Amino acid sequence: MIKFDLDTYRLRFSLTPIKHGVTGLMLMISASVFSQSNKTMFFKAGFVQQSTFENRLTSNYRGGVGLNLELGFEKTSEKYVSRFSLDYSKANQGKSYISYSTIYKVDLKYENLKRIHTIKGLYIGGYIDVGTMINEKNGLWGSTNNPISFTQWASLGMVAQYSVKFKNDYLWNMSLSTPIVSYIIRPSYGSVWPDKFLEPQNFNLYERGIVTAGLKSGNVALFNNFSNTIIKTSMYFPFKNSQWHYGLEYSFNRIHTNEIKPLKQFANTISISFKRL
Repeated sequence: MIKFDLDTYRLRFSLTPIKHGVTGLMLMISASVFSQSNKTMFFKAGFVQQSTFENRLTSNYRGGVGLNLELGFEKTSEKYVSRFSLDYSKANQGKSYISYSTIYKVDLKYENLKRIHTIKGLYIGGYIDVGTMINEKNGLWGSTNNPISFTQWASLGMVAQYSVKFKNDYLWNMSLSTPIVSYIIRPSYGSVWPDKFLEPQNFNLYERGIVTAGLKSGNVALFNNFSNTIIKTSMYFPFKNSQWHYGLEYSFNRIHTNEIKPLKQFANTISISFKRL
């Protein structure tokens, strides 16, 4: 169900189970126009350390270090925080060339949080994101018939943020986000294509094309079957006579899914960030 309230300029999404006796799951993603708001942009660059286990490609964890970039815009008021961000990372994994794999990950996310008045600095809300992670084999290890694996998702989730601003204009943030329901597309065990890709109702090269068949090849997964949990903490310091702040951020990301074949990834990221307040 989708509602648009012209008085508050707020777009509401809700997912409600229809079975009796089941508590409804409500998720609101609000695109709000604030009467008194501050617009902010931010940029982050740093290093990411990844450890990845993917059953269809290898039987153990493979680790490596790579680059992480993030660009975003934020709007804040006394009652709400609205944030749009694009996150990109690339890391090589493996101990020798023939066992290398390259992990690419892109995540586009919109978050909207409401201030909890009983606890100063606490904001709670929801988010919607679309992302993809590609595991590309560079060498000849494993099965040469499956050189690429991927995970694509679109999720609705929950996010919480706690912020403290000190008298000297220092700013400390900590946040936690995790998906509740997601649409996941994963390749089958013996092919680079998803299991449902070639089914007659999905694949018709002349009428629908490859993209449509791919998008119809996924599965709906709740939080117990797909996890993309992110924990962030950051500290910002002001530049002298400037609206810009510089800071240091640490991020921990855990991705896990059992769709088709198990995938687990742990990523630790340390970034230098710049933010206009």
